[in-house]
Amino acid sequence: MKKKCSIVIVAVMILAGCQPKPDAGDLVKNMVVSTQYDNTTDFTKYSTYYLALDTVSYFNSDDPYAADTLQCDACNGYSNQLGSYPGVITSEVKARLDAIGYKQVPRNQNPDLKIYVFIIENYNVSQSYNYSPYGYGYGYGFGYGGGYYPTVSVSDQADLYIEIFDLTNHSKPLWLCDIGDLVSSPDPNGSITIRSIDQAFQQSSYIKKK
Repeated sequence: MKKKCSIVIVAVMILAGCQPKPDAGDLVKNMVVSTQYDNTTDFTKYSTYYLALDTVSYFNSDDPYAADTLQCDACNGYSNQLGSYPGVITSEVKARLDAIGYKQVPRNQNPDLKIYVFIIENYNVSQSYNYSPYGYGYGYGFGYGGGYYPTVSVSDQADLYIEIFDLTNHSKPLWLCDIGDLVSSPDPNGSITIRSIDQAFQQSSYIKKK
C-alpha cells in the first residue's frame, strides 16, 4: 500500500481592530488528509459503485449505545447526533466519484465498488505531575517546600474515514482516506470537510476512468 499525506489549511480573516491579538486557533484550522491505496489496482476497469447516501457509521468510545453505530440525516433521536453532517460527507464523496466517471447504483445491481464512510471518535485521558513551590508539599503546610500535584487532561479526537472495496474480488480493500481531526477543526457548515474530501481525491489521481 502506498501512502500520501497533506494538510488542508483554512485561513479565517479577521478585520483589523476587532481584536488586538487574534488567537492562533482562530486564524488557522487544519485537517490532515492521508490516503493509502493498493498500487497494483487499475481503477479504470471499474464502472459502478454503491454508496449509502446521508448515512455514516459512527464509533465513539464514550457512546452509551455502542450497538447503534449508524448516523443519518433522516434518523431520529440518538441516531441523529451528527445532524445533517452525514449528508454533507456522502454528497461530496458521490460528487467526486461521479466526476471521475463512476456510476452510483443500488446494492442489488451488483456494483463493482463499495464505498464505506465512517467516523471514529475517542476520548483520551492522560495524567501528569507538576511542581509548585507554593503548593502543599508532602508532609509540609502551605508555603513550605511546595510539592508535586497531579494534572489530568482529556483530549478528544475524531477522524473521518472513507474506504473503497472491490466487490468483484471478495471485497478487497483498494483505497483508504483518513481525514482528521474533526474535533480540533470546528466545521459547523461542513466546508472544511468538503475541501478535505476534495483534497483526498486530488492527491489520488490514480482513481480514474481513463
